[in-house]
Amino acid sequence: MLAVEKSVDKIEQAAVKVNETIKPVTYNNHYGHNASAWTIWWGNLSTGIGQNIVGVSLIFSTFLLCCLAAFMIKDAMTDQEKIELAETKWNFISRHFVQNENGELFIPKENYQVTEDKKGIILIERE
Repeated sequence: MLAVEKSVDKIEQAAVKVNETIKPVTYNNHYGHNASAWTIWWGNLSTGIGQNIVGVSLIFSTFLLCCLAAFMIKDAMTDQEKIELAETKWNFISRHFVQNENGELFIPKENYQVTEDKKGIILIERE
């Protein structure tokens, strides 16, 4: 019984020493009720710098900014692909279709032929 009490006392003493050496980081962000995401973002970064955890704040900021840049680059590339596809389709449409004075598109009879089974048409390539 004496051995158990001594080990409990040693555990309590060790816990007191650990609690004295570890200081928690307290964030004192006073954003208000309806703070914007931008305000919260820079508030967290500045709090991190103020609490001497600059490395974590800067790594986190760099990661998020790299993600944002990747999405912007991907979006720009996708837009260029969409523009090229639209130009290709417009060239096809303008080659085979004609627009009347009402703005309606139709295929002139000389630009297609009816299939043998009478269920569709085949566009005739004219360049």
